[in-house]
Amino acid sequence: RCSRDWSSDVCSSDLGDRALEFELRMRGAKYTEIAAAGGGILTTVRATRQATAASLAAALRERAETARKFGVRLLEAKSGYGLDEKSELRSLEVIRKAKVPGLEIISTCMAAHAIPPEFRESRGEYVELILEKILPAVAKKRLAEYVDVFCDEGFFSVEESLRIMRAAQALRLSTRVHGEELGLTGIAKLAAEAGAHSVDHLLKVDDSGIKALARTGCVAVLLPGTEIGRAHV
Repeated sequence: RCSRDWSSDVCSSDLGDRALEFELRMRGAKYTEIAAAGGGILTTVRATRQATAASLAAALRERAETARKFGVRLLEAKSGYGLDEKSELRSLEVIRKAKVPGLEIISTCMAAHAIPPEFRESRGEYVELILEKILPAVAKKRLAEYVDVFCDEGFFSVEESLRIMRAAQALRLSTRVHGEELGLTGIAKLAAEAGAHSVDHLLKVDDSGIKALARTGCVAVLLPGTEIGRAHV
């Protein structure tokens, strides 16, 4: 199902369109399979790395203006599609500079979105890059209010996620977690207890995670829409 060469699917004109991924999921492909083959998040990463700051800014303005026309007045914009220091900081600088009358844009650093291809065999080095380079630069330049991490099967482990959260909090950045989407890891409970502002997705969350979210006041962001298109066969 996922044997194609995803490296050719750059789609720079639309900054990483993932319609093909949706089609494959409709046919029964699992997201973890698509991601392992170089698709998913990494499709957009290739496009974002090739994009100029001007093209990123134009795309952000267009989409933010569309959101404003639909009545949105507060919008969160994340990085997480550069996955290297230069591209992550460039994305966040574009977000920080964006101005749309009548719309407030909140910036989130999500360098911990996926392991980039060049670190596939040395994932620990990428975690250290986030901890030692990217997060300190984000905090110093005040490029984001939040730091988000994708803790799930095939992405960042619970241990890695908690390390990134603690480092962000030490830099006085609030934290969010993508978790319990593809599998149950227990991160909802642990992130809530560690002071996360929110845990997003929660398709696989268990009772202990729900109770911890309620007890701590951590915001539970339900995202059932990401399940659409996944064939259950």
